[in-house]
Amino acid sequence: MIINTMADHRAQAKRMLDVIKPLSNCLGSDPDIFFDETIEGRKHAKSICASCGVRSKCLDYALKYERYGSWGGTDEKERMQLRKRLGIRLVDIYVRQQHEVHA
Repeated sequence: MIINTMADHRAQAKRMLDVIKPLSNCLGSDPDIFFDETIEGRKHAKSICASCGVRSKCLDYALKYERYGSWGGTDEKERMQLRKRLGIRLVDIYVRQQHEVHA
């Protein structure tokens, strides 16, 4: 599949999450757990991911689309290192187009 536009990237990300989420250990968890920046918070999030059956799919998704939070048993720094090592470019699907305003 060739992805050319931001809409294509968003659609691909949504499809990936639609497959992963119903099977995940984090289903029903407070999402804030996965965005806690404390060491203990990150450990807690990673403990939820540790035995998850879709952890690798979640990590695949996060390597492509998620800059922040704990995903697939990794934090931001770990994913940044993995992206660099694997040559993966983060696609920021949350960027909004800015329009010029003419006065």
